[in-house]
Amino acid sequence: MARGLILAAPSSGSGKTSLTFGLLAALRARGTAAQGFKTGPDYIDPQYHRIAADRPCPNLDPWAMRPETILETLQQGSDGADLCLIEGVMGLFDGVPGPAAAANTAVAAGIGNNASTAALANSLDLPVVLIVDAKGQSQSVAALVRGFADFDPSLRLAGVILNRVGSDRHRALLSDALTTHLPNVPVLGAVPRLPWLEWPGRHLGLTLPDELPDMPAQADRLAQLLPGCVDLDALQAAAAALPESPLPTGSPPTGPLKTSASHTGPAHTDPAYAGPGLRFPAGARVAIARDDAFSFVYPHWLRSGAARVETFSPLANEAVPESSDFIFLPGGYPELQAERLAAADVFLASLREHHARATPIYGECGGYMVLGQAMTVNGTHHTMAGLLPVVTHYSEGAARRLGYRSMTAPEDFWAGPRLRGHEFHASTAEELEPANLFNAWDSSDKNLGRQGHRNGNTLGSYLHIIDRA
Repeated sequence: MARGLILAAPSSGSGKTSLTFGLLAALRARGTAAQGFKTGPDYIDPQYHRIAADRPCPNLDPWAMRPETILETLQQGSDGADLCLIEGVMGLFDGVPGPAAAANTAVAAGIGNNASTAALANSLDLPVVLIVDAKGQSQSVAALVRGFADFDPSLRLAGVILNRVGSDRHRALLSDALTTHLPNVPVLGAVPRLPWLEWPGRHLGLTLPDELPDMPAQADRLAQLLPGCVDLDALQAAAAALPESPLPTGSPPTGPLKTSASHTGPAHTDPAYAGPGLRFPAGARVAIARDDAFSFVYPHWLRSGAARVETFSPLANEAVPESSDFIFLPGGYPELQAERLAAADVFLASLREHHARATPIYGECGGYMVLGQAMTVNGTHHTMAGLLPVVTHYSEGAARRLGYRSMTAPEDFWAGPRLRGHEFHASTAEELEPANLFNAWDSSDKNLGRQGHRNGNTLGSYLHIIDRA
């Protein structure tokens, strides 16, 4: 049975993603079936972990996912794995207030209070390894780690990995301080500063790893380096068994979406919504756009349901498969590929033909932008599919709009009438007609009004759906 642990840090920028990437590669190189997971809604970091582990990296989101969905995703994703490394998000205790948690599920405790990495660790009863950026400090590291160890006594701190260590003397000072003041918190490793392990970024986070041709070589390099500075045997020994409590089919939602009657929405009593996990329409032939413009797809979507999934590339000017029953255009970076998308006449014509035949089409974020009338990028106009009444605009340096969202949808919406998701984009929408798809609220219950558009069976919005509510 697979075991797991959480890789967390005091703050963002400590090296969680790069060390998770490296540890997955190192474990895989020595014959361990290592599986990565990512806490929260990030859809870029998991693509790095997919390369290192050669396995899809699902998300575990304690705000947007119901506890039963988290457990199902963990169990499905860990199938065939020996060790699961769950990368945290931001600092260990950072998060937003979570939706009310169900008392009758195995992973409910803690999630309702704070959707943080620590809450996820406690709810799954998994130990935490703290990754500490040691640059610019020595003995003070003991005070830092003691603060994290004492802040939540219920949390199991299984050890520390020191990152960006400057020298052997620096490592000795750090290790001696921790051993003296926290003898029960082992130092599992000390990783030197690695200037070559600084990945480029762009307006929505890290550059996609598939655009960096040396990523497999970096994984191999880390697989050779890390066993000399991290005790992989001790790391594996620190892991705990994954929860495996069974869930009843059709478990009730984790409580009302919000208490306001204006957007609580109906409960999922229809058998079509029974059990955990977001579902594509059962038995449908689902066509998903997948290339450098459309890459933000949550793996748990693809694992659930009985749909038959086929991918196609708009950037390669491929037509949507003729036999498709459902078309999904996910998010990504269409603003960086706007000229090529506008010239993809075969793709756009096939999309319009499916719309005319009333094939259900759903686009989120980048997909929504492509379903619109046009996209302007740094002032240049690019004609898009013209299926939704919106023109989107992107300029370099534009402010990002992001945050968790609760949504209610039309009763016939394929994913269900009550949803949770995330918004993360740097473009803006010029609505040619009023939004008419979702009612949306942010994580503090602020009413954001109507979001997205519907034109017959073609629907889209900026919101990334993560789970049913």
